[in-house]
Amino acid sequence: MRSLRRMGKRTLIVLVVAVALFGLLCAFLACMDWAAKREVQTLLAALKTEKATLEDLIAPPIPDEENGAVLFEQARQLLEAGSPDADLRLAAVSVKEAEVRAYLEKNRDALDRLRQALEKPKCRFDVQYSQTGLGKMLTTLAVMRELTRLLAWDALYARHRGDLSGAVGTCRALWRIRPCAPEGGIICLLVGHALDYQASNVTRQIIDQVELPQGLCESLVAELQSKQIPHARLVLGVKVERALSERLRDDLWIADIFLSEWPVLARVPALGGVLAAVSIPFARLDHAAHLRILGHYLEAIEAPWPQRLDAFDFDAEVRSLPFFRRRIRGSSGVLERLAETEAEHTACVDVSLLAMALKLFKAKRGDYPNRLSELAPECLAKLPTDPFTGDPYRYTRKRDGFVVYSVGKNRVDDGGVEDLKNPQKSDIAFEVTK
Repeated sequence: MRSLRRMGKRTLIVLVVAVALFGLLCAFLACMDWAAKREVQTLLAALKTEKATLEDLIAPPIPDEENGAVLFEQARQLLEAGSPDADLRLAAVSVKEAEVRAYLEKNRDALDRLRQALEKPKCRFDVQYSQTGLGKMLTTLAVMRELTRLLAWDALYARHRGDLSGAVGTCRALWRIRPCAPEGGIICLLVGHALDYQASNVTRQIIDQVELPQGLCESLVAELQSKQIPHARLVLGVKVERALSERLRDDLWIADIFLSEWPVLARVPALGGVLAAVSIPFARLDHAAHLRILGHYLEAIEAPWPQRLDAFDFDAEVRSLPFFRRRIRGSSGVLERLAETEAEHTACVDVSLLAMALKLFKAKRGDYPNRLSELAPECLAKLPTDPFTGDPYRYTRKRDGFVVYSVGKNRVDDGGVEDLKNPQKSDIAFEVTK
């Protein structure tokens, strides 16, 4: 009997201690949640003060008759699958000419609608800012990549047939495609980079091994000059990303943080709801950290090239956070290389522009210049500088052609050698053999 009483007392004590500990835990989490709410509210209020909310950043709706996005959507609906299963190479057109021709013929209406869309000066997609709405936008971006591929095959096919005017005209259209940025924040900027790399690749193949008339050279130079991305567009894209977090945070962060870290706990069904509730204050703390890091990034990218490349230390930002906020790497990790990615994109557009200016110089003078400086002001009003060094781009005559290049992310002159398999030891180059 006494042993039973002792056991009862022990059980009671354990229960009391457990309830007390649970109460303390609940109080701790409630205080943490209150502090996290205050921090997030303060940061979101600052966005309103800065006029940096989504309502402030996104342009108002555009009438359908002026909106290129309407025609993009029509082109998407007209697009038929079946792109040639080959890299976008001029040589592939010779090998698969019938397949490429058939693909272009069945998508002639989509091509026409796409060209009409690219002639519109305004373009705004109807993006719904929720997890579902942005998922739809990602689908639109994927289709836009397919439309870009369609244009690329059309340009290469025209070049294959010797239609230089048609090839250059389509190439200009390729450079105009710009995916609903900055409406979707950083992801749209990155997709835009990918589309421009494809445009650069096609441009290289179209202008190589051919003497382009002066008028066609001038049209491509003008197109690429208008394509040079202003710094304000990057800033706006990051600001939209920061503003988007207010809309998406509930969808993406009220989640079982602990279950994702320790999947074994998922085997206990009752823990799911409890741990999801426990995760809420941690999620809000991560939201606040995400907003702060994006704010620090916006301050850092005001530095000029090449200082901008080293102005933001993402690892240091993460290390400065308490351990329970360090899951932020998953949501903000894209910032770790964003400045470098932007520099690569800038260099890609610049060397493409310089290559076209060199072609224009030859069309006017009969030969390529010995130095890039000879391009200004006859072919270009001002020469761009390499974002990785702040110095002029490198230029070398090679037999009948040339290579113009950036030193790339390793900031070492590798002689204009572009090694896509090892980008850490590669220049960003545009080479023309004739």
